[in-house]
Amino acid sequence: MQQKNAFTLIELLVVIAIIGLLTAILIPAVSKALETARRSSCANNLKALGVAFTSYAADHKGAMPPSEDGTGNDDTVAAVANNVRNYVTELRTWICPSDKDVTLAESIESFNSDANCSYAYVDGYFIGTPVAPSASPLLFDEVNGGDTIDSTLSDLDNHGARFRNVLFVDGHVTTFKFDESFTPLNVFDSISSLINEPTRPPGLFVVE
Repeated sequence: MQQKNAFTLIELLVVIAIIGLLTAILIPAVSKALETARRSSCANNLKALGVAFTSYAADHKGAMPPSEDGTGNDDTVAAVANNVRNYVTELRTWICPSDKDVTLAESIESFNSDANCSYAYVDGYFIGTPVAPSASPLLFDEVNGGDTIDSTLSDLDNHGARFRNVLFVDGHVTTFKFDESFTPLNVFDSISSLINEPTRPPGLFVVE
């Protein structure tokens, strides 16, 4: 009589344990790789917006898009988005893939800074006026609690507490990584501390 091959209980437990161990090893690695890809996609969004802003400035005597548009959206990114509506036609560009707190706007008319945008904007730049365009932040991952003098990045923000993508006036994007010994404050303090160069011409302010 032919014997049937079958797993014993011990063998099944060993297989289950191996699968569990492999899962525990692979899931963090996969999650990290996915977040790295999302962070890269976010940086590409900022670069695309930077091209749009530069095109806008070229058509408006060097002025970057203002944060008011005559519709009552003063001092908001919604006003900025409305002002560059002819330069940024894909509203998804305003959303960081890692930001779970925002959704895609149905139209530019319904665009809302809090609900449809992942970034904060520095208003007041004119092409040629910054002290150093390569060190002057223009658009960046916002702090969900608001960028104020005492705000800090947290695990709830776009890329967690240690990463922040920043678009500069000259169009390049840098991903800043903050180590455990450095607690970033608002965008000016955190970036100025890293590049050791004054970045604020008079009249700049952050809008979200």
